[in-house]
Amino acid sequence: MSKVHIVTFRTHDHGENLEKLLQQLEKQKASLQFKGKSETPQLLHELKDLPRTFIIENANESLLEELRRHPHILSVTKPVANYQPTASPQITEWSHTPSFMDIQAFHSRGYTGTGVKVGYLDTGAAPHEDLVYTGKFNAYTAVYGGTTPPDFDEDGHGTLVAGIIGARNNSKGYVGVAPDCLLYGVKVCRDGAPENLDDAAIIRGIQWLVENGVEIINCSFISYWGDSTAMRIAMEDAYRRKNVLFLCGAGNIREKFYDSNNTVEYPAKYDFVMAVSALRANKEPARYSSRGPEVDIAAPGDPVMSTSPSAANKAGTDFTTPSTEYATFSGTSCATPHITGLAALYKQMYPTYTADQIRNLIETNVEDLGKDGRDDDFGKGMAISPWTTTTNYQGKLISSAIAITGTSISSTITNGLGKFFKFTPASSGRYTISVSSNMDLYGRVYDSAYNQLAQDDDSAGSGNPKFVLDLTAGQTYYIKISGYSGAQTGAFTINLSNAGQSIVEDFEDSNFTIPLTGNWSRDPFAGNGSAGYSSGIISHNQTAQTSFKAMVPSGKTAKLVFDYRTSSEVNDRFIVTVNDVEILNTSGSNSFTTFERVLHAGSNVITFKFVRDGSGDGGGNNVSIDNVAIIGDGVSVGESGSSSPGDSLSTAIVVTGTTASGTLKDTKDLFFKYTAPKAGSYTFSTVATFDSYMQLLDSSQNVLAQDDDSAGNSQPKISYSLSVGQVVFAKVYGYNHGSGKYGPVTLNISPPAAGTVPGAASVTVGSPSTSSLTLSMSANGATSFNVYRSTLSAGTYSLVASGVASSYTDTGLTSGTTYYYKVAGVNNYGTGPQSGVAAGTTTSSGGVIPVTKTEDFSDQNYVFGITGDWEYNSSVYCMSVNIFEGETKQMQFTESIPAGATNRTLSFRYKDPYMYGDFTKNKLEVLVNGIVKFSSSSGENVWKNSPTILLGTGAQTIAFRATAGPGVFSAFVDDIVVKWS
Repeated sequence: MSKVHIVTFRTHDHGENLEKLLQQLEKQKASLQFKGKSETPQLLHELKDLPRTFIIENANESLLEELRRHPHILSVTKPVANYQPTASPQITEWSHTPSFMDIQAFHSRGYTGTGVKVGYLDTGAAPHEDLVYTGKFNAYTAVYGGTTPPDFDEDGHGTLVAGIIGARNNSKGYVGVAPDCLLYGVKVCRDGAPENLDDAAIIRGIQWLVENGVEIINCSFISYWGDSTAMRIAMEDAYRRKNVLFLCGAGNIREKFYDSNNTVEYPAKYDFVMAVSALRANKEPARYSSRGPEVDIAAPGDPVMSTSPSAANKAGTDFTTPSTEYATFSGTSCATPHITGLAALYKQMYPTYTADQIRNLIETNVEDLGKDGRDDDFGKGMAISPWTTTTNYQGKLISSAIAITGTSISSTITNGLGKFFKFTPASSGRYTISVSSNMDLYGRVYDSAYNQLAQDDDSAGSGNPKFVLDLTAGQTYYIKISGYSGAQTGAFTINLSNAGQSIVEDFEDSNFTIPLTGNWSRDPFAGNGSAGYSSGIISHNQTAQTSFKAMVPSGKTAKLVFDYRTSSEVNDRFIVTVNDVEILNTSGSNSFTTFERVLHAGSNVITFKFVRDGSGDGGGNNVSIDNVAIIGDGVSVGESGSSSPGDSLSTAIVVTGTTASGTLKDTKDLFFKYTAPKAGSYTFSTVATFDSYMQLLDSSQNVLAQDDDSAGNSQPKISYSLSVGQVVFAKVYGYNHGSGKYGPVTLNISPPAAGTVPGAASVTVGSPSTSSLTLSMSANGATSFNVYRSTLSAGTYSLVASGVASSYTDTGLTSGTTYYYKVAGVNNYGTGPQSGVAAGTTTSSGGVIPVTKTEDFSDQNYVFGITGDWEYNSSVYCMSVNIFEGETKQMQFTESIPAGATNRTLSFRYKDPYMYGDFTKNKLEVLVNGIVKFSSSSGENVWKNSPTILLGTGAQTIAFRATAGPGVFSAFVDDIVVKWS
């Protein structure tokens, strides 16, 4: 296999990019040939429809380094098999019925995808009795060499995708969404590794599909390694320049990460593609279906029947005999081709529509599910036909959620369709939410912003879900109960109980709620699916330990809860003690296990020890803990030393609900620590038997506010506005620190009234100057806005301003540069969802917005207003003319260039071959406002790059004139570029 690299340029000038690349290759080739080297670098694929992207082979490190340093080259990357199919194979064709996408409504009206070209990039395109392919291509062998046909599909994933899109209506098997579409299958993986799709092959496959006129492409795969510049640019160029609509699976990793709310993977994360999530037969997200702000649309995907390769095809022994086999198909890989087929149906209905217009049709005709409007589970909703009437019912959306006012509620479900319930706890604490029924049910819990907090299947036993969550008083939570599939109908009951105030350390950041001391450390990968606290690897006869103190009020008990994992030899020990009394002693290798123990009133010093013995090694020679919690009303935590909780800022009593208690020592200070769960105005007051004083401090001990006796009875009260997540300390002491003023103190906190975060934001960008752009923003319920900026449409957006008004001017920008923005509304209840992308370009130093106009003649929708008697050449995608002796033919267009513009240029590619006669008498000329600026009579049938022609300002009429001497003469022009700055 040859060494292959992908070269990505910064600009869209294909001819200029090609020339620069060939110069580098020829320079290196000459050097190697001079040294007697036989293996020289070559241009493997010139992807004209993807003008920034080229594939080269046999490049040595010297050449690669030269290319990486080239100012016009964005990246040089080695192809990697990063991309994996997004399936999880398992019954029948419920997805087409009126209760779901209602594909039958399209078919009954004659819309079956007739004449629409649809492509997919996947593991292969096996022959099947229920499939007809218009074209097949093995892009992997096109890049790397080989003879394997695209028909070989050892995984079967690609053939399953093909069946969902276009299985024929032929009395065999199943019917696809667009059974009469023109189906193009592209294989992008190597033999023996169908689970690893190669990015160079994917890019080559995109080029092949575009060459064949395909404008709808299915991408049922994700990258586990993040963004690829080469992949993004190739896809974005196909979208923006060739009107290609990409449909991408969101991914199947919702369950694999601690935070399920941001699990969409590339390429579905790109804003110019449609990201598709997968639904079960009860219109609920499949348990694995990735969720996040990038999800655009939802479709059935768990499970659906589709076409499958034969066993002989999978074994690599028969690539011609049509398979008669079918299989169940699950995953966002299955949901995505449903939307791909739907796009084909709309394209048949509206053949002149652009990719954006087809996308708008898909996103407009939806059944709204989950949160009202767009949300991270369903995007705009489940795609349906324009003729489908949806049914609403109580509990369908969070706006119609059924309120839970006590400790339980009973309800029913029909055909597995889920219902929302809402619960606003009166007091903070660790709540158990359990469901009882005679059915197999599924549950999810969301916060008020529709972030998923948990999902569960049967932790309550008998197929019923259960959740244990720390909830905050005054906050609204949504509980969604549904059938596991679409088969459940019957009654169920939700029960809620509060174990009391909880103090929890999940180690997700370095700001610990529980002040552990000792020689353990935070490890971002040591926790139960996330970060944790680890002993580290220690040697024989060593001990690593960490500890903290929990204070339980008199007359009460509390509960210690934590998750632990051991990876050690059997003679090593993981020991946990409370006040030096062992409560756990274990060893060996154990996956994460939850442990609970009751704590009694008073001071409880909890110590975690890992003790290595003097013998062999085993496992990872370490242990870790996660999700350490102290549960009970009035509990507090502090360092395990001799100091008492609240004695100092470092041992401040953590307030996790709305009240906490401590004991003030004579003439000393008592500290409480509080983290605001939402934005708004909070009131802090104390209850004590002595004259108290209070200061509100920030983390640097700056005084934010202070008070003496506004609460009455010589007790202080402070009202202060906090932002969400803001940490403050209440410092309480006897008035003037006078002696005799000490004893028990209770701090009470009144949170802001319940409310909702702002709605979806919108933004426009205008008023450009050389160094600034002005944004106009709006969002329902917003009192201010956060502004996020990037220099790439699909790049990383960084917060550049917060708390600004609806009109905001972003300053300090670079002239002549395009910036991309997203915004989000903010109010006292938090931050709303981000807007879509809006872009603006600063003016150049001369006050003119830079412009580059390119016409590559890939179609007859010309960028310039070309007139004259030249003709469009569809065989080589350019303008051309044939003329005979004495004839002159011309084409022209006029471009208006603003006053003050600089770097005003024209460039193009051309060739001027002659059939017979004296070619020196033939002329290809370029005139600007009637003045000849360029002339050629080479007679060569090879493409050449023109010199750069300088233009003026105002109306510039550019003419291409061909004149024939004796004989027959042809002229060709392509890739015309006019630009100024």
